[in-house]
Amino acid sequence: MSKGVSSNVELAANVIPEPGHQSAVRVRGVSRTKRGKMFREFKTRYVVIVVFSAAMCLPFHTIARSGAGPAIAGGQSESIPRVKMDRSSIALGRLNPASLRATTETAGRRRAANRTEFQSPGRFRAFNSKIVAAQVTATAGSESTGSGDINEVEPNDQTAQNVFMPTNILGQIRPSRDQDFFAFPCLAGEQVNVEVFASRIPGSQLIADLGLFDSGGNLITESVGDGVNDPLIQIAAPADGIMFAGITDAEGLGGSNFVYLLSIDGGVDVDEVEPNSRIPQALPASDVTIFGQLTSSSDQDLYSITGTQGQTLIIDVDASVFGSTLVSQLTLTDPVSGIQYFSSDHNDGNDPRFNILLPFTGTYVIGVAPLPGSPGDFYRMNVSFVPGDNSPVITSVTHIGRKLIDITGTSLNSSSIVEVDGTQVKTTLVQKGELNAKAKAKTGAVITVANLPDLRRSNPLVVQ
Repeated sequence: MSKGVSSNVELAANVIPEPGHQSAVRVRGVSRTKRGKMFREFKTRYVVIVVFSAAMCLPFHTIARSGAGPAIAGGQSESIPRVKMDRSSIALGRLNPASLRATTETAGRRRAANRTEFQSPGRFRAFNSKIVAAQVTATAGSESTGSGDINEVEPNDQTAQNVFMPTNILGQIRPSRDQDFFAFPCLAGEQVNVEVFASRIPGSQLIADLGLFDSGGNLITESVGDGVNDPLIQIAAPADGIMFAGITDAEGLGGSNFVYLLSIDGGVDVDEVEPNSRIPQALPASDVTIFGQLTSSSDQDLYSITGTQGQTLIIDVDASVFGSTLVSQLTLTDPVSGIQYFSSDHNDGNDPRFNILLPFTGTYVIGVAPLPGSPGDFYRMNVSFVPGDNSPVITSVTHIGRKLIDITGTSLNSSSIVEVDGTQVKTTLVQKGELNAKAKAKTGAVITVANLPDLRRSNPLVVQ
C-alpha cells in the first residue's frame, strides 16, 4: 500500500463504497432546460445515495438506539469496510484443507506450471527480509481485549503495526514490492495461527506470500499462495515475547486491487459437534478457535469452558467479516446459578466480541445464537485466556438512590464506564476507586466496569 494512504483502505470495486465520495459530472450537447432537469435528477439521486450509504456505514447500535452509542476502544476500528468473500470455501472451517481453496483462480494472474514456482522460495526468504529488531515494543491496543476487526495502517513496511490476538486486519499491497508487517505478543508454546484471505476475496489480484518472524526479526517460516490456495501458518510460539507477521505479493506486484484480510489468533482448531443446543460441547482447557454452523434462526450452540478466577476471558465471534449472513448474540453464563454474566452483539462490526475478568474458578457456558430475524449460517469463534493484570475489579455495589448506584473497587478511575446488564450508563468518578452510576439496577442485575481506552472489563457483580 502506498505511503500516506489513509487507514480506510482504498479497495477494489467489490468493496462497499464509503459515503462522501464525489465524482465530477459534465453534461454537454444538451439544451439548458434538459441540462437543468438532468442536474436536478442527479442531485436528488446523489442525496439519496449519500444518506443511504451513511446509514449503512453506521454501527448497528447507533442505528438501533437513540442517543450516543457506547464508547469504542481506543485505537480500534469499530467496523472495517466489507468485502465479498468466497463463503462456500471459508464455511468449511480451517480443519478442512479445502477451506483454503478459492472457488476460482485469482483474477488477472498467470497460471503457474504445477503451481510450484510461486512457492519455493518465497520473497521473504529469497531476499533475506528482516524486520528491524528495534521495532519489537508493542504498545497500541490491549492484550486483554484483542484488536478485533481493524484496518491496516501505513506506514508498516519497516515499522510494524502493533496488534493483539485475536484480530482480522483488512489491507492491501500497494504499490509493487510493498510489504506489510504486524507485531503481536504471544506466550511460549502457544499455538499461533496466521491465515491470509486473498485468492478467496473475489476481485483481489493478490497472490499472498506470508512470513512469520521471531522477536529478533528473523524469518521462522514462510507460506506462499498459488492463485487458488491461500497461505496458512500454524506454529507453536518459540518464546514469550513479540512475533511479526509479514505479507507481500508472491511476484512483488501491487495495486489498488491487491486486497487481503489477515487473520491472527491463538489456540487449537476445533469443529462444532452437534447436538449442542441443550448440552454444551466441552472445549479444551486452552485457547481455541471453534468452527460452527447455526442451522436455523432458532438454533443455538452451547460450549463449556473451564476458567480460573482472575483470568481475563476474550471471546470473539467472526461471521460477517468472512461473508456469513449470520448476525449473532454472544453470552456467558454460570451453569450452576443460571446467571448470565455478559451478553454482546455488534461490538465488532456486525459480529459480537467481549472480554471479562472471571469471578470464580470453574465451569462457564458460552452461547451463540442468531439475533431475532437473522438466519443461521457459519461462524468462527476464538476463545482465549490472558492474565487479568490491570483490569478493574469491583468489590461492592450499593443503591444510594432510586436511580443511582455506588460502585467501589480497584483501578476505577475517570476513564471507567459502568455497565448494567451489558449496557453502558452515565458514570461519575466520586474518588479514586469509587464510581456513581445513573441507573435503575434491580436485584439480579449484573454490574461490570470497562476502562477506556481499550474497554478492559472487570469482574461481574450481581446486585443483591
